Amino acid sequence: MKQPVRLTVLTTLLMVTTLCLGGCGGGGHRAVTTPTSSTSAIPPTTLYPAEISPANDGPSLGDLDGDGDPSVGDAIKILRIVVGLDSDDPCADANQSGQTDVGDAIKVLRCVVGLDTWPIGACGEVGQVSGRVTAPSAEGIGGVRCYIDLGESQGQATPQQADNIREDYTDADGYFTIENVPAGNHALHIQAGAFSATRNVSVQTGKTTTLTEPIVLGGAEQPEVKMAVVEGGFDSVETLLEQLGFPELPGPATPGTGWVLYWDVATLLNDPTLMAEYGLIFVNCGGLSDYQNHAEISTWVSNLKAWLAAGGRLYVSDWESGLVEAAFPNAIDWLGDDTDENAPRAGEAEEVAATILAPILQQVLGKSTMTIDFNMDSWVVMAQIGPNTQELVRAEVTYWDEGWFDPVTAQKPVMVQFSHGEGVIIYTSFHYEAQQESDMLKILRRIALGGL
Repeated sequence: MKQPVRLTVLTTLLMVTTLCLGGCGGGGHRAVTTPTSSTSAIPPTTLYPAEISPANDGPSLGDLDGDGDPSVGDAIKILRIVVGLDSDDPCADANQSGQTDVGDAIKVLRCVVGLDTWPIGACGEVGQVSGRVTAPSAEGIGGVRCYIDLGESQGQATPQQADNIREDYTDADGYFTIENVPAGNHALHIQAGAFSATRNVSVQTGKTTTLTEPIVLGGAEQPEVKMAVVEGGFDSVETLLEQLGFPELPGPATPGTGWVLYWDVATLLNDPTLMAEYGLIFVNCGGLSDYQNHAEISTWVSNLKAWLAAGGRLYVSDWESGLVEAAFPNAIDWLGDDTDENAPRAGEAEEVAATILAPILQQVLGKSTMTIDFNMDSWVVMAQIGPNTQELVRAEVTYWDEGWFDPVTAQKPVMVQFSHGEGVIIYTSFHYEAQQESDMLKILRRIALGGL
């Protein structure tokens, strides 16, 4: 590219960044303040055991979106800092002048059009945090959010501001690395469904702080999570919980994280005080399977909605779809007449190729496709989902049409999730017990923690 053309492109890009600021005034600068251990609000006496090593690949100056390449988006982010729309970032000082100004945006754009070399250099006074998240069985759990809130580290009153979050999601084996973390002491937060953990860590400039012990979800040092399982004739999610290392408990008063087995869903849904003891409730296929005509359904729906609104998490499989329909009729449109629980039970037994739509679940497997085993006929077919329901997995499946005259093959949702208040509902058309030693089993191990 000839020099005049490069300069023309550079000028055009700079004009684009100015327009993207929505007319906010240019010029001026804001000094970059990088938090260090002396300004940290996290006490150093509670730091988690860790090893310190040189960072393999630290963040680059000017790379504010963290994708490893210079872009117009990076320049826009720098200019938003200049005019006060965003908080300062230690990586914004691309020209290493000691402050964030328009010159930093120009420096990044020069790299975009090839006038300057990239990367510019490593950000100052930042490091990385790495570790592993496992179940009590020691199996790594993928798709777990791991984050550090820089505002919390600095003692700010308002947490979870987007500009202050440094995060990563665990890979298929449970490992994570959080980059661009300012030097100092920080609280590392782990969040997966109903499970959470916190570890205090110390970060050094240009170093990687690696936790020497895995963070065990539901471990002895973590907040307790009680789970209720309603037995079913065709599914057994309790086996999955056992594989993850969660023990069966005699009742919710027993100390520690674990699950309690119930023979009848009515025992739970009739007793809001008992429901409140649990963070998760699993309803296996083949339990009641006839909800809409039950004499106590209105009471059950009221109690269930209140429990979910307070943060409960519900997992329902296949034939128990009537419970979901009774409580949330607009969440899922079932095949056939929604008022007839038998109408959508039209799926054919087969192995199908499925597409993973949820990015977090793609992270769990490291890919976006897998195989699902529908091990029994007459599984419940979801025709389509409501506007507030998230489709997690879909597959090309075979089922009988509404008149049961002809088989139909079509793409349909097979795993979905939606919210009610602070709570989450997960529904699957397939059974856990049929997914042994499969990719879907890995996904179910993540979903069993209480949704995404």
